[in-house]
Amino acid sequence: MKLFILTLFVILSSCCEEAESESHDHEFSFIIVNGELPEPPERFRIVSKAIYDLIKQDDYPAFEKYTETIPLSDNATFHLVPIQGGEFAMGSSADDPDHKPDELPAHRVQVDSFWMASTEPTWAMYQGFLHQANLNHQDAYGFPLEPVSDQPIDMISGPSSPYLPSHSGPYRENEPGASQPNMKEPAIGMSRHSALKFCQWLTAQTGHYYRLPTEAEWEYACRAGTTTRYSFGDNEALLHEYGRFHESDLDDLRLDPVASKKPNPWGLYDMHGNAREWTLDAYNPDYQKLSGVIKNPISFSPKLHQGVARGGSFDHDPEDLRSATPLVVNGI
Repeated sequence: MKLFILTLFVILSSCCEEAESESHDHEFSFIIVNGELPEPPERFRIVSKAIYDLIKQDDYPAFEKYTETIPLSDNATFHLVPIQGGEFAMGSSADDPDHKPDELPAHRVQVDSFWMASTEPTWAMYQGFLHQANLNHQDAYGFPLEPVSDQPIDMISGPSSPYLPSHSGPYRENEPGASQPNMKEPAIGMSRHSALKFCQWLTAQTGHYYRLPTEAEWEYACRAGTTTRYSFGDNEALLHEYGRFHESDLDDLRLDPVASKKPNPWGLYDMHGNAREWTLDAYNPDYQKLSGVIKNPISFSPKLHQGVARGGSFDHDPEDLRSATPLVVNGI
C-alpha cells in the first residue's frame, strides 16, 4: 500500500489573523481529506486504536479520483480528488491591499500528496452521524428518530450541539407550500470537535482514514497552482461565479447547495465562500520567524476547541475569501 501523506501532526506552523470570537460562528463547515494511515495512532491525536483497527490497510484506491459511499447516511456519496504534492508560497504578498499582518511574509511550504473531498460535506452525508449520536434531530427530511446502537459510534464521542437550533439541518422555509430543505447544502453549525469526530466516524464506517486538512494543505489545494488573491485571479468581479459571499445589493444571506458555482482549477468547489472550513491547525504566532522551505507544517494546541478556519462564508466580504485569509477561533 502506498502512503500519500507524511504531514500528519506535530511539525510547525500556521498563519491566521488575530483571534476572534463572532456571533456567526455557526457558519463553519469542513472539508474531508483522505490521508496517511496513523502510525502510531497516538501521533495523530485523531484516531483511536479501536478505529485504527477497522481501517482497511491494504484496500486503498490508486492515486486517482474515487467516490466513497456512506451506508449509514442512506448511502450518501462524496468524491475525492487526488492533489499532487508540491511547493508553494503560503501567505500574502505585501502588495495585496487587503493583506493581514499575520499573512506576511509569504513563506515557502512543501506538502506531500493527498486526496481532498471536492465539496464540503452535505447534510445528506452528515445526517447519519447526527442520527447515531441521538441528538434528537426530529424532522421529516432524512434525520431518523431512533439511534442505531450496534455500530462503531460507541467508539466515538458524539458531536457537540449545533451553535443554533436552526442549524441542526438544512435551511427550512416556514411558509405554507415551501419547498423541502435541500440536503445538498453544506452541513454547518458544528464545532471543530464535531468536525473531528465526524471524520473518526467516517473512518470507522468506510475503512478509509479521513481527517481534516492541515492549513497548509487547504491553502495549497485552494490556490491550485495560482499565486493570485483568488484561485481564479485577482478580479473580485468574478467572485460570484465561484462562491457565495456577502454582496451589499443582496439581502438573501443563505447557503448554496455544494458545487453550485464553478470549481477551482483542481476541481474543488466552494473554496471561496459559502461556508468556512475547519482545519487541523491551531494558531502559531511565530511562523514568521521560520526560514527555508517548511515541509508539511502543522500546529497543535492544548486547547481542544481552538482551531483555524479557512475560505470565508456567505456572510463575509470579498477580501475575507482570499486564498491566504484565515480565521483563528478560540474557545469553541
